[in-house]
Amino acid sequence: MVNGRRIHLDPKALRQQYLRGQTLDELARSYGVSADTIRDRLLEARVTLRSTGIRPGDVFIPLDSAQLLKDFQAGVSMLELAAWHNTNRETIRRRIREAEANADPKRRRSPRPPPVENRGGVDRRIN
Repeated sequence: MVNGRRIHLDPKALRQQYLRGQTLDELARSYGVSADTIRDRLLEARVTLRSTGIRPGDVFIPLDSAQLLKDFQAGVSMLELAAWHNTNRETIRRRIREAEANADPKRRRSPRPPPVENRGGVDRRIN
């Protein structure tokens, strides 16, 4: 809203641009509004929003996760690995976590048990 007035955005054009792969942030910059405004308008137009992460046209970079883990454990930083493989730190971090989970099944995430409270040497589960 500008001065209490709703900014007009063409829903058809917005929908087309979003479905062609533009992100909420990219659309927000091009229209001079917030990403929340774009999201709200797309939802009003009954557009199913993409989940965050991989976009149409993104390329999956084949990396040897096990080798990344070995290099990381040997002291190579995630930023150095990212530079060597021409990618970003977040991709390296995800691949290292993937390799850790595959190498040690105990590291896979599982539901946590409820906290335990210790009263007078007796463990009791908190419900």
